Amino acid sequence: MTLFIKLIVVSVVILAVSAQATDHIWIDNSFIDISTGLSWQDDEKAITVKKDWQGAKDYCENLTLSRKRIWRLPTSDELLSLLAKKQYLRNMILENYWSSSSFDNESNFARIVHFHLGGFASTKDNELYVRCVRNSNLW
Repeated sequence: MTLFIKLIVVSVVILAVSAQATDHIWIDNSFIDISTGLSWQDDEKAITVKKDWQGAKDYCENLTLSRKRIWRLPTSDELLSLLAKKQYLRNMILENYWSSSSFDNESNFARIVHFHLGGFASTKDNELYVRCVRNSNLW
């Protein structure tokens, strides 16, 4: 086999492997999940900042990350979708994170997602971790 043909074969194999493994990318401190169209906060603050529920909502609404604004607190379903890709996050701990979703008809409770155990609920005055999200089509 000539060197040219070997290079083509290697390139095709690399492209095939890359295409299977790239349903996500990083831009600065954001993890972009191509399959959901969501951009996730993935900086050090995603594993250090703890707030009560209202503080978490305010934090996300005021966040500027990767020179982008318009962040928000994710729904519980969005957080659960990220749970399946937690191994790709650069900044990840197995802890409880706030969602914007209320818990049934309980005004004092909100849904949370533990990044090992899944979904639960908590009173809104507890201080839990915050990971903000935005629609990636806003890039």
